[in-house]
This record gives sequence, C-alpha cells and structure tokens, in this order.
Amino acid sequence: VMDRTEWELGKSKVNLLMLAFLYQGLAVPLFWSFLPHDGNSSTPERIALMERALAFLRAHFPHLRVEGFLADREFIGEAWFRYLEEKGIPRCIRIKANTRMWRLGSGPRAWELFASLKVGESRVPRRRYWVYGRRMWVVGLRLGVREWLIVATDLDPHRVLEVYGLRWGIERLFGALKGRGFDLEATHVTRGERLSRLLVPLSLAFVWAFRTGLVLHRVRPVRPKKHGRLGQSLFRAGLDLLTLWALALWGAGGGRRGSPLGLCPMEVLTCT
Repeated sequence: VMDRTEWELGKSKVNLLMLAFLYQGLAVPLFWSFLPHDGNSSTPERIALMERALAFLRAHFPHLRVEGFLADREFIGEAWFRYLEEKGIPRCIRIKANTRMWRLGSGPRAWELFASLKVGESRVPRRRYWVYGRRMWVVGLRLGVREWLIVATDLDPHRVLEVYGLRWGIERLFGALKGRGFDLEATHVTRGERLSRLLVPLSLAFVWAFRTGLVLHRVRPVRPKKHGRLGQSLFRAGLDLLTLWALALWGAGGGRRGSPLGLCPMEVLTCT
C-alpha cells in the first residue's frame, strides 16, 4: 500500500511518501521518501520508491510475490498504471468519479456507471473498461448523494471493496507515527534526510509495540475499537505496556538524572 502524508512547521512543509505492507490490519513501513515539494507525488517519484522495494524483495525474499497494490485517488495516471502492469503487480486503486472509461478519452465517466445506485449500494459491471489505457474491472459504491467510492482493479471484482478497505491500515500507521502515537511532528525536524533517519528507530518501535500487542491479545484478548479496527487497538495496547515499562525503568534509575541512559520515558522506549 502506498500513501502520502504531510504537515507544516511554521513556514516549512514536510511531505512524506511511504510504501508499506499490510499485516493484521496495520501497515508496516517498508520504504519511504521525503519529497522536496508539497502536494501530490509524481509518477517518477512513485516508480523510484517502488523500484527500491522490488529490488529489496528480489534480493532478500525471492519466494515472496506481491498480492496486490492498494492506493487512493492520488496514485493514478496512464504511465503509472502501465508500470504496475509491466511489473506484474495487480492493482486495486481508487479513481476519480469523473474518470473516462474508454481508451480514447471519450465515453461515460466513472460515476455514470453507478448513478442509479442508492446510498450504500455497490455494483460490479459485467465487463471490463479502459482505465488510463488499461483494461480493468471497475467497481463502485455509492457513499452519498454526489459521492462514490470507485475502484479500478485486476483482482476479484466481487471482493475488491473488502480488499480496498485494508488500505486504511496505512492511515492508522501515519496516526501511530504522528499525533496518536510517537508524535513525530513534535520533534520540529523538517529536513528530509534527518527525518528519514529518525523514521528508522520509530519504525522499529512501531513494530515492537504492535508485536507486543499481538502477544497481549493472545494472553488477554484486546477489544476492538468501536469502528472494529483491531490493528490500531493492538498497537495502542502494546505501546501502553512498553511505555509503562519505560516509566518503570526511568523511575528505577531515579528519574532523568539517575537513569542509566539519562533519557526521558519516550526516549528510552524509542532508542531501546
């Protein structure tokens, strides 16, 4: 799954493009790049990030294959769709409602295929359509009076909305790295190369907290949140336990001055 997040610190803007893999409802960081501009990523920037990941997988995990690629409406375009097809990566990408469904740029727009749906209804068309120069299944779900969730895919069209829902795992990852977890913005670091190095221990700490949550779940099942997303609950439970451990370690050392590491609780957690 690929997505992008950005934030501002004064006049400085930080723009993070990340590629992650999905596990137990959460996205785990794999590769990332801090873009030297604000706004959407370009196709060359996405390809460069994907090439790094594919080279890594070929070198270290040649037995693994990519089951599918999930992304939101930012990650569209003829060159990008062609690249993924040439790499043999099945796509599951949300497209804009006004996307044309024929190869030559004419024909119905995507929303017109699902205009007769009631709110909450979905439909799988009987044939494939041309989407950004490639023939794909197009599945739609009506979200509101003038809002649709429309996904172009090579996967099983009858399961694609369920699969696309897994994309939310990377939003939960961003929440864990930022305000709802490690509070990356609070570092006030804006230089891409420094933030990239900082993301390494944060990613390790994120995985550590999540795996701790999985162990806790086996011993004492963690209740899912109201929205049913257990992955975020597991991360939160693991992080809370590790934070208590860090506080105990910090307290046992007599506070910041007497701590063996001379660090505050979150610094102990992250650095360890």
